[in-house]
Amino acid sequence: MTAGKSYHRLGPFLLLLLGVQGRIYDHCELARELRDRHEVPINQIPTWVCIARHESGYNTSAVNHYSGDHGLFQISQLFWCSPPGQGWACGVTCAELEDDDIEDDVVCARRIFRQHQRMSGNGFTAWSVYRSRCTGVNLGEYIEGCFDGTKNKSSTPEIKRTNELVKRRFDRSFYRHNIFLKNLLQ
Repeated sequence: MTAGKSYHRLGPFLLLLLGVQGRIYDHCELARELRDRHEVPINQIPTWVCIARHESGYNTSAVNHYSGDHGLFQISQLFWCSPPGQGWACGVTCAELEDDDIEDDVVCARRIFRQHQRMSGNGFTAWSVYRSRCTGVNLGEYIEGCFDGTKNKSSTPEIKRTNELVKRRFDRSFYRHNIFLKNLLQ
């Protein structure tokens, strides 16, 4: 066993000894925290919850050692956070994205979203699970029953508009990307 592999196996135990603990959210807990504590727009919450579900299983301490992604939203260490010191574009270490306080995760995820919004017209495309798991589905199911005891089904006007808007933005972004690639290859 190499030294790197032994540290890899000791990592979770070291985090426990240091008092760093993660949390696994329920989808409604996450939705309410995004709305109430982090002031995420209600029309974006179903998509953020979908991304968290498929990126980390709502686990704030999730780490993908293969890709170098960290935390609830699986933020990449290639650009956004840094393993050893103060983080790159988000100004946090990757370890800070793995605790039970998701304030820094949300701030960083929103920064990533804004950057990709400028580049592609759809900030959610920064997450690979967005296209495969969070488009063409009823996003209202991710927050159904989460707010004030009401049912937030896809038939409610706001969620229905959100689903349609997300689909239109994805279609436009996908179309522009295909045209870009076609022109690049010619």
